[in-house]
Amino acid sequence: AGVEGKAEGDSARGTRWKMGDALGFAVSAVAAWFGYGGGGDASGRGVARLSASASAADVATGPNVVVTGAGGRTGRLIVERLVRRPENFRVTSVVRDARSRAALSKFLENELRDAPERVAAASIVEADIRNRAEMERAFPPDTQALVIATSAVPQIKYLSLLPVFLAKALGRTPPRPKFTFKLGQTPREVDYDAQLIQIDAARAAGCRQIVLLGSMGGTDANNFLNTIGDGDILRWKRRAERYLLAQEGLAATVVHAGGLLDEPGGRRALTVGVNDTILAEGAAGRGIPRADVADVCVQAVVQPSVFAKRAFDLASRPLAERDVSDVRTRLGDEYFADLLRQLSANCAYDFDVDRDDAVNGIKL
Repeated sequence: AGVEGKAEGDSARGTRWKMGDALGFAVSAVAAWFGYGGGGDASGRGVARLSASASAADVATGPNVVVTGAGGRTGRLIVERLVRRPENFRVTSVVRDARSRAALSKFLENELRDAPERVAAASIVEADIRNRAEMERAFPPDTQALVIATSAVPQIKYLSLLPVFLAKALGRTPPRPKFTFKLGQTPREVDYDAQLIQIDAARAAGCRQIVLLGSMGGTDANNFLNTIGDGDILRWKRRAERYLLAQEGLAATVVHAGGLLDEPGGRRALTVGVNDTILAEGAAGRGIPRADVADVCVQAVVQPSVFAKRAFDLASRPLAERDVSDVRTRLGDEYFADLLRQLSANCAYDFDVDRDDAVNGIKL
């Protein structure tokens, strides 16, 4: 997105190209980081209820795993990979409404055409992640793990695109467009309040493991993502992470994903780090396919002894596709365990952005 090109044809056609190019640049610059758009469950409506077509208990007999944000582009991949696992997981997929439920059902039916019997292993629940009572009802008895893949999603202010179009038409450097968040779906409400509700609901249900999907960049209070819609999204995410990691008797994992790529997984070499050091390595090594992020989240569920009480950054770099796929095939789950074992430390939460909370009296 945002790649320069030539507009052919008449002026109207050229105008359409410029508008589309500018809009694509603005939206993709944000979506590449958040990666929860296009169905991401930033909020929910209605009471928690199982899909009428779901019958996970009749198909799967393994541990119960709950995935929130299951309607998002990354969340649905986590669900699909969980139901494929030999552990025979019973997956409760939490989405925001009937539309998201239908979209997830269609996605699973398409992706699991080679194993159609596994579709029913994923029960689909509609629940508002901001509503404590609904979240508590969403957890089936004896839930082993929760994977949180929810995030606030910014909305572009379309009038802010006018100066962008004008600048491009004049051959000047365009200003950044402006964003906002829907009412009730700000980072404070979704990435902090709602995530704490999910964590508390999981603990009340006896859940012993929580995997939280976040974003890199949180060590820098002035990160561009914090300016979007004046939402301070990375700061609120970071506060929820600190709350999770402070829980006693819980196998907690925080995964800070780099820029999310919509491309097949298993073709790039995965890299891990701490404290955003990966960001200094340049754009080529900052991104990671959603599919690879989903694989790592699933591995955290599968290998809690390796991933428990870990907080790390996750990205990837281009490598010969054959080399990567051969190694993954040969090592299987051990590939991911080896990846994490190379990290001797966790992400720290004692940067200025964290100390500012104490100065300003923000208590978790």
